[in-house]
Amino acid sequence: MAFASTYPAAKAALISLWDAAVAVPVINGPTIGVGQDGVVTVGYQDENTPVVIDAVMLREASGLNLPEREQYTIYCAVGVNYGSTDVAPAEAAVFTLWAALGGALEGNFTLGGAVMSTGVNQYQLWE
Repeated sequence: MAFASTYPAAKAALISLWDAAVAVPVINGPTIGVGQDGVVTVGYQDENTPVVIDAVMLREASGLNLPEREQYTIYCAVGVNYGSTDVAPAEAAVFTLWAALGGALEGNFTLGGAVMSTGVNQYQLWE
């Protein structure tokens, strides 16, 4: 087996999966879309998130000739644009969008075979 990362295939699969699951643009990062009411960015990067992916390669068993396992986080962003100071509707809209993305992952947690397993492991809310 050749030594290679699954990241490119996983990122492409996320974009395709999420693009089919939501009615807002899904952007191939690193920045969030401008001029949209809602947007999803795969491979998000900004001054607070300086990388689009954190990864590690792990050898499962010492002394055995097993392939290394790749574990990584692809940073993504979900954003909504509301022209109001009322935060509650914006929060509801972003979590509705977030739930649709999570539901799509639950229905295809291997991203079509690109990875062994995927899911949301943490999130932050910025207002």
